[in-house]
Amino acid sequence: MKTPETPDSVCARFADRGVSLRVVSRTEPRESAEDPSETFIILEGSADSLRFLGELLIAQSEFSRDCHFSIHPTGPGQAFFEASSEAGISIHRLPCDDDPIK
Repeated sequence: MKTPETPDSVCARFADRGVSLRVVSRTEPRESAEDPSETFIILEGSADSLRFLGELLIAQSEFSRDCHFSIHPTGPGQAFFEASSEAGISIHRLPCDDDPIK
């Protein structure tokens, strides 16, 4: 049986493949005062960049030694982001062994 990949090994495998994600938020205006606004998190990238994100999610879902993994455009994992990204990505699998993220 194949050992599941870790989030770090997914990052290492995609490190030299030109992965470039753009993560931004956008709030759609309300049509009327009674309508709630809608906020979206937009994840943009090439097919290979989106495959990286998908495989990273799968790896974290199967990684039993830690329930949390993050990458950020100004921190660890910054090589995977476009400069115009406004946010990082935090993957938190439940149930959590530690305190819930607030």
